Amino acid sequence: VVRFRVAIIIIFAVIIGLFIYAYPRVPSQSDYLSYFPDDDVVVNETSYIIENVGGYQTLQITLTAPENEAGFFMEPENLKKLAKFEEEIISDPDVTSISSVSFYIRELNNIMTGKKEIPESKGLINLLARYLKLLRTTDESNEVLAKLSNEDFTQITITLNVFNSENNRILAEAALRKLINRINTSMDKY
Repeated sequence: VVRFRVAIIIIFAVIIGLFIYAYPRVPSQSDYLSYFPDDDVVVNETSYIIENVGGYQTLQITLTAPENEAGFFMEPENLKKLAKFEEEIISDPDVTSISSVSFYIRELNNIMTGKKEIPESKGLINLLARYLKLLRTTDESNEVLAKLSNEDFTQITITLNVFNSENNRILAEAALRKLINRINTSMDKY
């Protein structure tokens, strides 16, 4: 090494220079399906699941009440803001379904009154709160439903099913980042 130090330093400098030149040009690909041929069984079955089930990739958004105010997410005015936020998210082509406290309250209200909106009175809201508390106490509780909120409704979790609407595949790194940016923009609005 000492005898050929000039050659070693030059070779090392060339390697570092090539790395600096090539690194930005190396593509990043996190869509594992792109490595398979388009007519492969794995690609076809995954596409079938995505088209018929609406995707199997999930994103979870957890919101916390300001100053951990107990019952914050049980107040109709707060739930209405949450519902507007969710309606904007569900209109995104990459989002196929949503599961949240607000969603289930609107569904209950639709069944009871025919109006898919947050009710003015807290009756249905309190009913859903009791159901969720009951679900948390059972051993067989549905994990998604049990995670909808914490005990005092200071924190809720919105679960989204997502997929890449451009190619009917999973949301790879770049597309997922774009979706998260769109969700963050909506979140800032509400």
